[in-house]
Amino acid sequence: MSYLSSRVRVLSHRAFTLVELLVVVAIIALLVSILLPSLGRAKAVTRMVMCQTNLNAIGKAAFLYASNNDDYIPRGAANNCNSPGANLGCYQFAVKFSQYVGGPVIPFEYDDDWAEQYNFFKNIPVYRCPSFQDREYVLTYVLNARNFDYPPGYKEDCTSKLEEMPRAPAEIAYICGLNPANPSLGPSGCFGSYDFWDNGSGGWYSPQLTFDRNGDPSDCPRILRYDDDRHFGRITLVFFDGHTENRKITPEEMPEELFFPEW
Repeated sequence: MSYLSSRVRVLSHRAFTLVELLVVVAIIALLVSILLPSLGRAKAVTRMVMCQTNLNAIGKAAFLYASNNDDYIPRGAANNCNSPGANLGCYQFAVKFSQYVGGPVIPFEYDDDWAEQYNFFKNIPVYRCPSFQDREYVLTYVLNARNFDYPPGYKEDCTSKLEEMPRAPAEIAYICGLNPANPSLGPSGCFGSYDFWDNGSGGWYSPQLTFDRNGDPSDCPRILRYDDDRHFGRITLVFFDGHTENRKITPEEMPEELFFPEW
């Protein structure tokens, strides 16, 4: 009995007390609370880099497309593209660039078939920014469809020749991020389309830029909102020559002239 009693006393002396366990749990909880924000930021940075990579790939696709098509580049995506008198189909940029970003050559008959386009785009990861929350949107980038010849207005012609741009193609923004849908406005959100063309002069979603001509934030732009912080307040822009630039979402770095230069 004496031996057993002493053995029990030794074992009980080695065990953790409740206070010690609580201290260990508290330390673990503190470490987790410190690490979680860092992990969240690391994931956000990863998504931002992936989005930049996507836009770089789209920029290269634009350059290759223009090189293979006598310097013509897609501008807008109108309805009834295959109707009599339509100018060689829609030339929706994501359709025409598919073969240059790892996707298939999309047949001409699908130029005006949004449902079939969706089925193609959902299998082309380059067309989707990973930080875009709504997984139903498989194309999260928008195109500059401004009519530079007769502003203001939508570029109804399917393509434009780069040498006929009002400024050097390297100075005009061509493709950028899509404005996240506003739930209060329904599934189409603020944009309703994958191109923008109006700067506040009477368009459907006027104005469609992030900032109006006075530098004030637009209430419901098609391209990024002024307070979009998915990429820490920055966005990668593709220019008409195919190069990309990472810019802050501010009136100074995203002025109207960047998208809608006048002659």
